[in-house]
Amino acid sequence: MNQLEELKTTLLSLCNISAEDTIVPAEILSKVLDVCSENKILRSKIEELKDFSEKLISRLEKVSRESEHMNALEQEKQVLCGENTTLKNELRQKDDSIKGLQNELTNKELLIQNLSSQISLKESELNGLHQDCNNLESIRQNYDALDILPHYEKLSDKVKDSLSNIFPNVSTPALLSSGIQENNISLLYDFVLERVREDIFADYNELVLITRKLFEIYNHGRKEPYTIIDPAPGVRIDSNEHIIKGNANFGTISKVLLFGFKTAKGDVRKKAFVEVS
Repeated sequence: MNQLEELKTTLLSLCNISAEDTIVPAEILSKVLDVCSENKILRSKIEELKDFSEKLISRLEKVSRESEHMNALEQEKQVLCGENTTLKNELRQKDDSIKGLQNELTNKELLIQNLSSQISLKESELNGLHQDCNNLESIRQNYDALDILPHYEKLSDKVKDSLSNIFPNVSTPALLSSGIQENNISLLYDFVLERVREDIFADYNELVLITRKLFEIYNHGRKEPYTIIDPAPGVRIDSNEHIIKGNANFGTISKVLLFGFKTAKGDVRKKAFVEVS
């Protein structure tokens, strides 16, 4: 049975037409076959469209998923942008804080420099004060060394009376003030020298010490200080600078009884009074 006959049989069956009673024209069958052929083609197209549709749906679903992912990424991007903005703000605050700290550090460095300069000045002042203290201590020691009052108080009342025209007041300042005057120095020197010439050695050590100290103070204040003539024992006699106690005319010095002095140019004002051996 060919296809046409099968179609005819099927058509008759569908229409409940008896094969004996009804004759289906060939033209109708041909059209039916055409329709069936077109229907098959349409079905094929439908299948193709169905496949395309499924692929399209699959792609749409993929695109939808990608869109959701993009939306998620966009939301994440927004979150990250917000965090970035926050971080930028924090960074800006940190920068401002760093600038503030740098300014504070600069101010502290300037303060340190200023304090260092003040410390240097204070150290200089302190060194100056130490030097002043040292100078004062030296002055005090020199003053103590020049204190002739204890030696003056050891003198006998008779000698004190003899010196009353030189030392009218008795105190260390008064003795120094009176004793360093040129006229008083000369009177005191001649007084001691005369006693030594006459072999009066009572209070000798104290008188010589007082005379020596006062003369050194007086000599220190002169513009052209005298040179003291104070030869060491064992030195040979120099008649230009030494006077010998007694009748000897030469020899070596055994003791200086009273120092002498001369000018810076070498002019002898007072010869040293010595003993020889």
